[in-house]
Amino acid sequence: MYNLPEINPKAKNEILNIVKNRAMWLGILLVIAFITLGFYSGAFSLSYIQDQIKLADEVKIEQQQPVYISDIAYDQAIIDAVKSATNSVVSIIISKNLRKRTVQKVGTNSDK
Repeated sequence: MYNLPEINPKAKNEILNIVKNRAMWLGILLVIAFITLGFYSGAFSLSYIQDQIKLADEVKIEQQQPVYISDIAYDQAIIDAVKSATNSVVSIIISKNLRKRTVQKVGTNSDK
């Protein structure tokens, strides 16, 4: 039916010698072993790093500063307003009524 090309017996023997070569199979086995080892060590280290990050987050949550609660309602209203203002700049100006002082200049340069 079909006339398939015949395999050269010399090439056939060379292919069989390569397949039967133990050093080649050892090399292939070593490559597969190192790839597997690399995969598992990467997976282990990734899970270890993720666990460490979770532990660090838990420690940060525990170490948060206590919330200040003012006894004065006016101060507490300002604190609550600042807390509710997100993604904005908040400026609080505190002033106190002081008496005005007058300053007299004595002995200026114009006296000369």
